[in-house]
Amino acid sequence: MIEEYLHYIWKFQHFAQGDLLTTKGQKLEILYRGDYNHHAGPDFLEAKINLDGVNWFGHVEIHLKSSDWYAHRHEVDDKYRSVVLHVVWEHNKEVEVEKGVFLPVLELKSRCDEAHWKQFQGQLPHTEIIPCAKQVGALDAIVIHQTVTRHFVQRLEDRAASILKLLEASQGDWNRVAWITLSGAFGFKLNKEAFIHFAERVPWKIIERYRNDEMKLLALFFGQAGWLEKRKEHDALERMYTMLKSAYGLVPMQKTHWNFGQVHPANFPTQRLYELAKAVHGSGFKMASLINDLDMEAALEQLRGSKSWNLEKSEVLKNIKGLKPKTAMGEGSAQAVLINAHLPLLFAYGVHHQIDELKALVVDRFQSVPPEQNKTIRMWKACGLKVGNMLESQGLLELFKTKCNHKKCLSCSIGNQILKTAHNDKSHH
Repeated sequence: MIEEYLHYIWKFQHFAQGDLLTTKGQKLEILYRGDYNHHAGPDFLEAKINLDGVNWFGHVEIHLKSSDWYAHRHEVDDKYRSVVLHVVWEHNKEVEVEKGVFLPVLELKSRCDEAHWKQFQGQLPHTEIIPCAKQVGALDAIVIHQTVTRHFVQRLEDRAASILKLLEASQGDWNRVAWITLSGAFGFKLNKEAFIHFAERVPWKIIERYRNDEMKLLALFFGQAGWLEKRKEHDALERMYTMLKSAYGLVPMQKTHWNFGQVHPANFPTQRLYELAKAVHGSGFKMASLINDLDMEAALEQLRGSKSWNLEKSEVLKNIKGLKPKTAMGEGSAQAVLINAHLPLLFAYGVHHQIDELKALVVDRFQSVPPEQNKTIRMWKACGLKVGNMLESQGLLELFKTKCNHKKCLSCSIGNQILKTAHNDKSHH
């Protein structure tokens, strides 16, 4: 038995409910089972029950054993003071909430259908990477669409929340927020934190001042990233960085922050740093520019590098590890930056300023962009799902990350639908 299954049983009330009694013999009636809580605290909130003719309002906590209340230290957590019912698989210990007052307990062990538990184990094998791989392709398309869309919205809202948290730390400076957010996206998975650390060390006001000067941008970027320290070549670029460092009190990063291991050469941090300088050139990632120009083709073009960039100036970067200045950023990489940073930035701006039209436009942009192609999306396609746009692929990535990866089938709409379908089919037989 697993606790997640008990959550499912309680959520859908799949247990014998005739003549319900607590472990102390109190007559129990469930008037409302409560709202499932996905965050810290009791499992179901704002429930309503009747004990021996008296209505009680509060929360429901679920455990495999009643002694888990103490194992999880709920007795010292104020969030659990309003629990009115303890639902357990096996009752093995009384929970004293006040002196002489014990928490009412409902034991489910004798009230659950063992065949349903076995059916759950058989229908959603936890050995599969996607547990419902064999069944999901045959489900109602509406269920799939609603589930995927809900997870896409959750993914976008989570990213917006992180951006707004950065906005608060930046004292409302949207330009700084845009600079740090987009810089982090250029680091992709393995160097994201290093790029954020780099962006925090390069004040926005300096970028704004030198965004049209290729040489100063390169000196600033590669100097602050630690790639001009102790170079054999005492060239103009190093001298320029020394001047900038002195003028603005800059402190460069250590090169050890950058990760080259398990990274494809096209993703080497020095290459992405150079591409970031090209993208910043001219526009500077000003928030006003991002808001006023919502043409996605133009945004992708800017992310791949300013047309006015003078490639000859890049010769000053010779002998820097992993850098090929003549190689342009791929369209797929630019698209990844667009969906992971640019569009979430616009959505967060819409949330902050309550601009519903902007939020709707961002969602529309996700629907108009082709889906990304990666291992996870290929797995979903192998299950028989059609993935037509970026909204769907982003929703499926979030679904895999939050549900499939942790085998949380019972808190997943798709998993629930499969179990219901199997249960109904069995009932008809």
